[in-house]
Amino acid sequence: IYDYEKEIFGNTAFLRNTSLSVAGGNERTKFYVSGTTTDEEGLVDRTGFARHSIRANVDHKISDRIDVSIGSNYINSFNRRGYTGNDNRGIALGYTLAYIPSYAELHKNENGIFPNSDYTGDNPLAIVERAINQERTNRFVQTGSLNIRLIDKESSSLRFAAQGGVDFSSSDALLALPGDLQSQVALRQTTGLVGVARVAKNQFFNSNLQGFLIYDWKIGDAVSLTSQVGTVRLTQQQNLTWNQGQNLSPGPPYTPNRGTIFTQETFFSEEADVGFVAQQEANFRDQIIATAGIRFDKSNRNGDPDKYYAFPKASLAVNLAQFGFWSFEPVNLLKLRAAYGETGGPAFFGGIYSPLNPISTGGQPGLLPSTLLGNRDVQPETASELEGGLDIGFLQGRIGLEATVYEKKVFDLINTYALSPATGLTSIRAYNVGDLRNRGLELALNVNPVRTSNFTWNSSTQFWLNRTEVTKLNESPLVVPPFNTGLGFGATFGRNLFTLGESPSRWFGTPADPNSTNFSGLTRYEEAQPTFQMSFFNSLTLLKSLEVSFLLHWKKDGYNSNLSRLLKDEGGTTEDWSQPSPEAGVPLGIYRQGLTAREFIQNAGYVRLREASIYYTIPAGLRTSLFKDYVQNIRIGVSGNNLLTWTDYVGYDPEVSNFGSTANFAQVDVAGYPTSRRIFFHLGIDF
Repeated sequence: IYDYEKEIFGNTAFLRNTSLSVAGGNERTKFYVSGTTTDEEGLVDRTGFARHSIRANVDHKISDRIDVSIGSNYINSFNRRGYTGNDNRGIALGYTLAYIPSYAELHKNENGIFPNSDYTGDNPLAIVERAINQERTNRFVQTGSLNIRLIDKESSSLRFAAQGGVDFSSSDALLALPGDLQSQVALRQTTGLVGVARVAKNQFFNSNLQGFLIYDWKIGDAVSLTSQVGTVRLTQQQNLTWNQGQNLSPGPPYTPNRGTIFTQETFFSEEADVGFVAQQEANFRDQIIATAGIRFDKSNRNGDPDKYYAFPKASLAVNLAQFGFWSFEPVNLLKLRAAYGETGGPAFFGGIYSPLNPISTGGQPGLLPSTLLGNRDVQPETASELEGGLDIGFLQGRIGLEATVYEKKVFDLINTYALSPATGLTSIRAYNVGDLRNRGLELALNVNPVRTSNFTWNSSTQFWLNRTEVTKLNESPLVVPPFNTGLGFGATFGRNLFTLGESPSRWFGTPADPNSTNFSGLTRYEEAQPTFQMSFFNSLTLLKSLEVSFLLHWKKDGYNSNLSRLLKDEGGTTEDWSQPSPEAGVPLGIYRQGLTAREFIQNAGYVRLREASIYYTIPAGLRTSLFKDYVQNIRIGVSGNNLLTWTDYVGYDPEVSNFGSTANFAQVDVAGYPTSRRIFFHLGIDF
């Protein structure tokens, strides 16, 4: 009997993180240099992450009126991802493990050869040892700033502030499946092509440059004002290339040029956004603080790249406890605040164009119009947010309460929209599909219950929730609403719809409901967004030397589409597979496979000990006796992440998602890589 799940996912990995920093300087020049190296093994053999970086910052006063700052950061990282998640070809580890019984012998023999799996497309132990999925990235970030004080008077000052930077990264990825793997040998019967290697080279170059004139001035002794105008320019360039070789010659190295069939693809993009900003701030004796501003932006991703769009903002805060009439001493802060702002987001790159598909006719290359229609009239989607809040401080800051309510509206949401088959097209790119509204509440309670010379206790409790609703659906003769917003696996397992009056992350699925005309004939289920979330952070310091802290996180509800147990039911490996089901004579593992989406849309709520740590600072007397004055501080400790989780969810991890954590792709779980429980031992020395 073998526990292959434990063999593959049950490893204990070694983590190492070391950093060294040096700082110094004089009145005119200050510098900071740091280096960090990180090496984290993965739970699965031959997976992990390593990163090495060095950073240097220099601040220099050229004169009494001119300051410059320069920062450089170089990062080299190496990521070995392995093969996990969804894979219908039987290669991904979680997928294959679900179908392999515990009595199957899959270990390699004395000659180092792995046997074939009779239950899956490949032997997962062979995939771990021989398949390659890795990426190395070199990244360089350079920043700089310049401040020139043009006017410097007692009641007014004018300065020019410029900031800019470049961010360049280049990555080389290699994915390879040797030709003698079981999954590749099986292809010989269908394609005759065994073994594949893909090399991907991706380069990103981002830049930003901004310059502002900032004028600080006063009206009497009561009003302080800050006026500023400026401009911002952002650019992004991408160069994405991959080369793939199939039908590789035997043995390493696994490179595309060793294949008999060679394919490649290259993608270039260049984006530029330009903005102009004007803003006015006013402060009346710290009693009333107001801000108003406007920004004009244009982007080459919009249909009209030369058109500017205006986005205003304003805020107001009134601290009643600062007024002379306030006499209730236990409350030292009572601030009312309100804010409104607008922002915009252009369409995705190339959304205005109808793409062309490459073809070959008579051995000659050509291009064929696709059924995907561009939208040359697209405008940016815009968002407005109105929020109000209340801040209260008690007992000279010992107790603080913050409360915020907000309403955020998104207009002309940009998406790829499915079209009616009668149009002869499949979809239209960058189409303004409709409007969304988010309403939410955020609460924070910060407490300092104990504050003495020998013991300090700080506690912070956060509470937040959000509700989303589609408030408008742009219909036209070409469009057939509602449409899918997520990347699920069909109505049987739950899908998300963009439909009027509902959240785009709500689940809909089987069985069919003839009365749900607005839900594509599907049954309405729960929401992927949680009912609410809370965090509880505590930090305690004893005798100024011992520090203890922990963070608890509570996610109330929030539903996943969970296919992980379905895989095991199909493979007959669930622990309760053979138990009786409501249908006589049918095992539970078979019965569950024929159920509706109700079985697969599962509550992913949890309570998790997200972080915990304990640190001890060596007393000064002991430190001095050991190291004299050469060492200024010694701190030792231990910390951990994801130490404990309480949940009824049946998958590896309630936070997992097959398609990432983006807002419009609700949670889908297909045997993803499990979350690691991490423990670190710390040693910090200051010289």
